[in-house]
Amino acid sequence: MARKKVYLTFNSKKSFESFFKRKTSPILEDEIEYCILNHYNSNRILFTAEHANSKTFRMKKDKSIVINVGDRNTDILAKIGSFHLLSAYIFPHFNRIDADAARDPRDLGKGLVLFTRVCSNKSKIKVVYVPIHRNKQYYQKLIKYHSIIESLNPKAIISVHGIHAQRKFDFLLGFGGDYACIGGKKNAFLFKRMFIQRLKDAFEEVGLKFDLKIGVSTWRWTGSKNYVLNKHVIQHNRKNKMKRIGVQIEMNYRGRVSSNNFPSKEYQIGIQVLGETMLYWLKTILQ
Repeated sequence: MARKKVYLTFNSKKSFESFFKRKTSPILEDEIEYCILNHYNSNRILFTAEHANSKTFRMKKDKSIVINVGDRNTDILAKIGSFHLLSAYIFPHFNRIDADAARDPRDLGKGLVLFTRVCSNKSKIKVVYVPIHRNKQYYQKLIKYHSIIESLNPKAIISVHGIHAQRKFDFLLGFGGDYACIGGKKNAFLFKRMFIQRLKDAFEEVGLKFDLKIGVSTWRWTGSKNYVLNKHVIQHNRKNKMKRIGVQIEMNYRGRVSSNNFPSKEYQIGIQVLGETMLYWLKTILQ
């Protein structure tokens, strides 16, 4: 009989932080946190969370509009995913308003904006443009962030992000423009099918009902603007014989910030199974 897999889940941020404080020794320098665990040298799967820092503020022109910039709990999910594989994670502690680690450092202060829809007290839905990536003083920190990633020499990158609760998908997988991070459209949808089947098996194993909606992004949230994937996967593959793969996973707010403002058990298991799927892909499909 096959041995059952063990999935790590927590009920609160307090229990999560207590566990990770005892089990890991992260490095924090220049507002960048990263941790390399025992099996990273053998699996080389790196979890990132470029927008982990979350900041809430009111618009200056309309105080009724409150905007949250950042993807809450993506750092927690990246940590859980990396611990399951004993691989590695990295994310910045600064907010994308000052510097966006998923954008080219050379674009700092050049007028990038975040397009978002928000609800206000006076109207139902409003479109706003929030200036991001604007503080040039963060240039060296961004360079360091990417130099750490390059020094880790990953075989695969899982870039964890978040979408709003109104979106129908729980998990939306992005593989870059033309699915370049996974070797084309056929591979992208094969990866999705493998991921879903493994998730169903995992949920059955732990006694959870599987009703997650999972898709592959074909136009928005593909990760085509994600500098981490562009630089460390696509550009790397153009210059080197060794191939890397990568995925941007958008995780819905409704499960990412669930009870106790903490990720649901389904989402915690989901990120672990995504890591397993990536590891299987590296060992079989790429061989």
